[in-house]
Amino acid sequence: METDFGLDVAPIVSLKSSDGVIFKLSSKAAFLSGFIKASAESDASANLFDVPQVTSTVLAKVVEYLEYHESKPCGEIKKPLEYPEFAKNIQDPWDVEYTNIPNPLLFSVIEASNFMDIQPLLNLCCAKTASMIQGKSPEQIRAEFNIVNDFTPEEEAAVRAENKWAEP
Repeated sequence: METDFGLDVAPIVSLKSSDGVIFKLSSKAAFLSGFIKASAESDASANLFDVPQVTSTVLAKVVEYLEYHESKPCGEIKKPLEYPEFAKNIQDPWDVEYTNIPNPLLFSVIEASNFMDIQPLLNLCCAKTASMIQGKSPEQIRAEFNIVNDFTPEEEAAVRAENKWAEP
């Protein structure tokens, strides 16, 4: 079957996570990933694609996104974000709900979308992260992301002095 991408591949392909779990999805959905599309271009007979850097938990979330956006393109996200509230920057309520996940999973989806070359998903998850940071003090950001302040008081004062321009 020839896809919209000009490749003659099976209508259903499989993605194999780093921990060996296999996910089946349409080739049209899978080829929203530049990594999978490039892999198919280099081996037209392949219908199983290894995704060695992505665990099954994360790949399940990525596949969910690919299947939803298979026939419904992701809307543009303006940079910088226009509104402090994340949902106001996103056109599709499904995308807003999709990103309402624990931070560790969100960050893993960012890494996976970067590795798999899924730019709209990367943009969506990075916009979510940016909205979580926007307008917050360093202390609030540390609390939000469980970041330990390992600066000495002197180092912190020096960094704040260097970056005074960035304070609200």
